[in-house]
Amino acid sequence: MRGVIVNNYGLHSHTAIKGVVEKNQGVDIAAEPGAEVRAVFEGEVSQVLLNQWTNKVVLLRHGNYLTLYSNLASVIVKEGSDVTLDNLGEQM
Repeated sequence: MRGVIVNNYGLHSHTAIKGVVEKNQGVDIAAEPGAEVRAVFEGEVSQVLLNQWTNKVVLLRHGNYLTLYSNLASVIVKEGSDVTLDNLGEQM
């Protein structure tokens, strides 16, 4: 399954709040419900969180960079785990 870029890097108008501009520091990729989530780069799991708005979240550190994976139905990694390009969990 492939993901679809739904938000690019840079400044964008907020989708729900008129007149508000957001700065996206990365690229947002969406996938179909149930799709396996894969790391874009190898790294170490900094945090695994549960958030009321985005369900389960994995924060992955790649040296000086961070990648946030959110809206996950399940997570199979733990904090401190080294991650290869294998899956992190399942998207809702």
